[in-house]
Order: sequence, then C-alpha cells, then structure tokens
Amino acid sequence: MWPFGPGYSEGWLVTATKFLFIAAVFGAICIFLRFLFGPGGRLRPKEFGVGHIEERKRKKKTVAELKRRRKKGEITAMEFFEQKNRIMEE
Repeated sequence: MWPFGPGYSEGWLVTATKFLFIAAVFGAICIFLRFLFGPGGRLRPKEFGVGHIEERKRKKKTVAELKRRRKKGEITAMEFFEQKNRIMEE
C-alpha cells in the first residue's frame, strides 16, 4: 500500500510520522540546494552577488568623506544630510 495515501485510518501517530518524514525530505533538499548554490556554494558563480557588496563599500566611503567634510566645516549640516540621503537612495 502506498504510504502517503489519504485518510487518517491508521491513527494520528502514523499520520504525524508521515508529515514529519515529508518535512524531513523537503528540509534535506533545501539544505542540499543551499550547500550547492548558497553563499560560497560549489556551483554558485564567483561573480554572482558581488556587485551589491562593492556598492555598499562605495557608499560607506562616500558617507565617511561627507562626515569628514562636515567636521571640517566645509559643508553645513543640511547639505550633509541632503547628500547622504541622495547617496543612500541611489
């Protein structure tokens, strides 16, 4: 008999065990795919997902330069916040 048949005639424990088994199989598949294609995965292209890290570093560097200019008094607080918001929205 097919173990995943409809109905609860076997009882709640057998039915719960079936659901747990199915969840374990899906979980194993998800973990396997994460291992293959997740961050640092064996089958993941090296250049995939690197662009956003470089963009974040560039933004941090630009905001740090703005902070330096603000401390020196080269720009006002209003200009600092306007430029910072513009950079973060890009």
